[in-house]
Amino acid sequence: MDQEDASAEQAALRETLEEIGVESQFIQVLGALPDFFTGTGFVMKPFVGILQDGYQLSINRNEVEEVFTVPLSFVLNPSNHYLHHIRETDASSPLKQYFSIPYHDYFIWGATAAVIRNFYYKLARL
Repeated sequence: MDQEDASAEQAALRETLEEIGVESQFIQVLGALPDFFTGTGFVMKPFVGILQDGYQLSINRNEVEEVFTVPLSFVLNPSNHYLHHIRETDASSPLKQYFSIPYHDYFIWGATAAVIRNFYYKLARL
């Protein structure tokens, strides 16, 4: 969040505009997901929303390399979620885990995949 952001939701809408050019009037915010603490020490405050007809993308290439779509039914299917185990250096380094959701030529992983899994589990509890 920046100092001028009134809330985490407003920060998310501002970031969406800055990164991919979608103005807030084209976003119907449905709600917030639980905070996600990244392995790099950041706290993500994810929101779920629906894009309304008429939005246009304007990608900020300093922030985003590419925008792509994936069917919601695909990313919310737990059989498409894969858990990976890695060691960063040698056999004595701690074992780390991360999730991925491969889709065609795309490899959704790390914090993004974890937030999607949190969304899946939130919906599964409804």
